Amino acid sequence: MTKLMIKNLLVLNSLALATALFCAGCASTKPLPKAYLNPKHDLSVSVVKIPEKPQMMDSGGGGIIGSIVTSSSRKPMMKEMLAGVQGETVKELIRQEVNRVFQEEFNIVDTGDDLKLNIRVDIYGFFVPTTVLGIKAGAYQFQIIGYVEARDAKKKGKKVAFAKNVISQVPMGSKPAKELVPEAIAQCVQKFAAAVKSSLINERCK
Repeated sequence: MTKLMIKNLLVLNSLALATALFCAGCASTKPLPKAYLNPKHDLSVSVVKIPEKPQMMDSGGGGIIGSIVTSSSRKPMMKEMLAGVQGETVKELIRQEVNRVFQEEFNIVDTGDDLKLNIRVDIYGFFVPTTVLGIKAGAYQFQIIGYVEARDAKKKGKKVAFAKNVISQVPMGSKPAKELVPEAIAQCVQKFAAAVKSSLINERCK
């Protein structure tokens, strides 16, 4: 395989991944009805599920060889760099940041019988874009991927809004440094909370 062919594959793979993520997010969002924004409602935020440990992911197009490369070298590297990072820690950071970004629109309460925001984190950890044979196609990212739904407790818990495939990623370079991990996690949590808000309130995909 020539260098030009590899370069073209890298470009096509990156474009396909970006397009898939963008379209999935827009097609999977139901914003909050405006009636919940004026007057202000009480809002309680819960992170109902999160993996105990971080995960190492790639683009998934490398077949068996790509899986071996990720499992044998990239995953151990991530484990070493994220040693001590637990799901409960990330969970609490997300809950606090989501509370903060919604405090202008809602009365934030710990528990209540009004609007409840439930967040499910499906994945957090490292992501690296890859192409054929598991070849690295870009910088490592710290990422958080999840799902959020709003339920109205006054309507027997009826789901009134949701957003699937809420994604935030923070670049960490081609050779991540361990000292950058705390800041990368903090930035990723901030971006995730902002993505939750924009999905449910700003109606950006309409």
